[in-house]
Amino acid sequence: MVDLKKYEFIHTRRDWSQLYKSRDWDCFLKIWSKDAIQHEHDLYTFLKDHNISVPLVLEFSLLEDGSYFLREQSLWDATYSKIVVSQLNDDFSVPNNLFDKILQFARKHLDAQMKIDDSFTISQNANISFTALLWEDIFDAKFLTEVQSKVLDVLKSVPKVWSHGDFNIHNILPNWIIDLEDSQFNFLGYDMISLLTHIYWFPLDQELWERYRKYTHSATQLQKWLEELSPSINFYDDEVFSALFLLRWAWAAQRMEKWPKLQKYRVDRFNKVGDIFLSWSDSKQFIFDTFNLR
Repeated sequence: MVDLKKYEFIHTRRDWSQLYKSRDWDCFLKIWSKDAIQHEHDLYTFLKDHNISVPLVLEFSLLEDGSYFLREQSLWDATYSKIVVSQLNDDFSVPNNLFDKILQFARKHLDAQMKIDDSFTISQNANISFTALLWEDIFDAKFLTEVQSKVLDVLKSVPKVWSHGDFNIHNILPNWIIDLEDSQFNFLGYDMISLLTHIYWFPLDQELWERYRKYTHSATQLQKWLEELSPSINFYDDEVFSALFLLRWAWAAQRMEKWPKLQKYRVDRFNKVGDIFLSWSDSKQFIFDTFNLR
């Protein structure tokens, strides 16, 4: 059995695994069911074989005494979120040199995704976000079904690839990605939309919300992002961009009971973008416009 006296409990993750950190922060410990730990270990191996940079697995146990755990290398202090917030410009935009490094990492991640086959079994897929929202009953069911139907129709010719599921600067380091609990096979571009738009799921007014926006992108950076990634994903297509955005935003509105005001903010934004998307208007321009609105 693992000696938990050497670790501090952090939290129970969305997948119900328990996460601990060592007291000197040199590793993380995940305790879970036998099948889940085996799946997590197999996923790490699969991704490393396909040039996805994941933390080193230090120890892996499926002992019959009930020691079902995975111990992985800690890379916590080097996330881009910490680097970005410590070096923001006066207008809270990301410095260009950091933006370029993040974009370069995104390009590498995207190239690796396009070479991964679907031989590894993952239960989550592109329908999960909408299904969970129907369970939570925070949207009008008819409206949500209509949005889902059009999103899937618009993206029907876009290939599905292994996706991190929560690809943003909190889970990205200069040479690694962490937190694979939301891994899924999803449409190519889902991770890229997540990286670009993650911060805009948070409002500007820090005094009025449980969580708030801590950085932003310049107009030049947004344009550069589109130019760099569009050869692989047609982000210049209004409907493709908006469909991926709504698919990701649906996930962002889930399981927000601890932050009711923030959840309302996200639901309201989803409804506005969804209405425009269904009316065949320029929903991508609306999305970009609202990035800087309160």
